[in-house]
Amino acid sequence: MSARGTDLGVLRVVAERSGLLQTFRAAHAISEAGASLAVSADEAPRYRWLSRYFDCRYEIDADAPDLEVVIDHSRPQVRIGHMERPLLYAHAVFDAYRAQWSSDRPLRYSFAGFGTPARRLAIKRWAATNGVRMPNALRRGSSELDLRYSRTGREWPEKAWDPGYVAALGRAQFALCPSGDFVWTYRFFEAAAAGALPIIEHFCDLYDGFVFHTFADPACSFEWTATAAKHNAALVRDRLTVPTADLAEAIRAELQLHQ
Repeated sequence: MSARGTDLGVLRVVAERSGLLQTFRAAHAISEAGASLAVSADEAPRYRWLSRYFDCRYEIDADAPDLEVVIDHSRPQVRIGHMERPLLYAHAVFDAYRAQWSSDRPLRYSFAGFGTPARRLAIKRWAATNGVRMPNALRRGSSELDLRYSRTGREWPEKAWDPGYVAALGRAQFALCPSGDFVWTYRFFEAAAAGALPIIEHFCDLYDGFVFHTFADPACSFEWTATAAKHNAALVRDRLTVPTADLAEAIRAELQLHQ
């Protein structure tokens, strides 16, 4: 795991949409940079859950200074002063995904997540087009397609960190990434960090430079390689994390600006 940054004291992360996972992940990165997060009593359970797996300092403190974080879920964008990323993840989260990489990757395809009607239909059509057997009660353990519809990623506190989800991506060669609320999806970057090559429903500019496949590509032509997986993981680290010293500097500058 990455070392914690210098002490930034206690601060409260303020964003227009504080309940988003995007905001929560950014707050975790801010904690890793050296802050102790001031949270409400309602928010505390999700940070308590996260602290089972990571070093994330938090406390209930109504008098802490505010740190404004700009969150745009549609683009997506996370901005603290002049520091900007599409999504902002703690290095420790990236390291946790990387630690789950399986050497043999026994699963060919994987999807774990909220099964909206649109996602279920897209996956069913993709499987039928490519001759991939859909799991049922007798074939749930199939090594071809591991399909797990769940609300875990939508509900706190488990939404804060789901080790089963991370482990499943680490065992898979390819991860089905149907679109989410927007064209982009967290699953694309989580799969890439875990070494599973994404299979996307629709393209967006955020995916440029990554190795991935689309739902329209013939699955029989897919080949998982360690080279492609490592390339994707390196891009995730480069694009979605910030060195803790640089992030701490951006936080200090923003706090001083609003003193």
